[in-house]
Amino acid sequence: MKKYFLLLVCCLATLPCWAGGFQVSLQGQKQIGMSHVGAALPIDGSAVYFNPGALSFVGGTHVNLGFSPIFANVQYLQPSTGATSAKEFSVGTPFSAYITSALAKEGALSNLSVGIGVYTPFGSSIAYPEDWIGRFVTKSVSLKTIFIQPTVSCKFLDNKLGIGVGVVYGTGDFKIVRAVPLYDAQGNESEAELSGKGSGIGFNVGVYAQPIDKLGLGITYRTGTKVSIKDGDASFSVPSVVSPLFNANSFDLDVSLPSTLSIGISYFMNEAKTTFVSAQIDQTGWKSYKELRFVFPEGQTVGGEKELVSTRNYQGNWMFRVGAQVAVNEKLQVRAGGYYDTSAIPDLDTEHNGIPEAYVTPETPDANRGGFSLGASYQVTSKLGVDASFMYVNGQERLTYNPEEQFEQQYKATAVIPGIGINLKF
Repeated sequence: MKKYFLLLVCCLATLPCWAGGFQVSLQGQKQIGMSHVGAALPIDGSAVYFNPGALSFVGGTHVNLGFSPIFANVQYLQPSTGATSAKEFSVGTPFSAYITSALAKEGALSNLSVGIGVYTPFGSSIAYPEDWIGRFVTKSVSLKTIFIQPTVSCKFLDNKLGIGVGVVYGTGDFKIVRAVPLYDAQGNESEAELSGKGSGIGFNVGVYAQPIDKLGLGITYRTGTKVSIKDGDASFSVPSVVSPLFNANSFDLDVSLPSTLSIGISYFMNEAKTTFVSAQIDQTGWKSYKELRFVFPEGQTVGGEKELVSTRNYQGNWMFRVGAQVAVNEKLQVRAGGYYDTSAIPDLDTEHNGIPEAYVTPETPDANRGGFSLGASYQVTSKLGVDASFMYVNGQERLTYNPEEQFEQQYKATAVIPGIGINLKF
């Protein structure tokens, strides 16, 4: 029974696709076209997310809306048996929306700007065939998160320095399905299904400076967000002979989403600041993500246990970005960029039959990855513009053995991400 208990622990532990190795960096169409550089770029209302300190340099009133569907491909191979599989077709649907405004054109309030952003920084939608070899690890997972961020920003030192802060309220829901190697009299496999909703609060603080006219410097820090899931739903379809040991129908769980520190620099090549190059370094604090601890109500158990703990031991990871924009004329701007992202899931110091051990799972086949992007904006009228972007993500092939799942796995993941948006300015 202990063996099946551990397998169900791993089922519950699939929640890290929300909190580990599955951060979605698609919060602004213009920035996506430059591989998501933005900490040192006050280009539109998306500064609410990228650097609240830069918002006060944007000026005017802006409405920015964007949508970037993710078409991901994940290929699986088990080297010892040659078994292969691939995730079934699904489309992720991250979006972003910002409304911002300078409070006045002149006077004391002209240095003050406010705004609100709604965006999706974490998310996943992945499903594998019903009969795939890893169904006892994961059959499917679906999760959606929405973060809401009201923001205020102010300029100082003769319009050379901007400081801003936003309060972040995050909410999300998830559903996970996994096969369980317990069988009834007819030989039918058991199944576990978990779902829940959670919320949490954090902050986004940023500083932006223009020490000289052509140079922009930015630093922003988004705090970690502790998401509390209360009364999540748990359902276990198991043989009646063991069902008394799997009577849990709810659980509580606290998950610490990571902090992010971004440092950027931009060089503007024209007076209008519409042609520029920018570079950025991001550090995401996955190191705080050590374990998942599921607590069941009094009298409810899973495999006879009242509380389940699953070790994760993620590490902080780094991302390096570079991007550029060129103003072709007064109406058309084009963009390009590239990035490299290190994995948040480290190899352990142990091996299994010569294979590095790591807490990689099928719904988070995390690995070092790189990508490139293209983008363009066209100003249809003086108030209405259209933004478009395209990003290609290529993950390195990675072979690992998960000691808790007892699962040998090799993944190759790629993604194609087109994007479209509109911008209004008044």
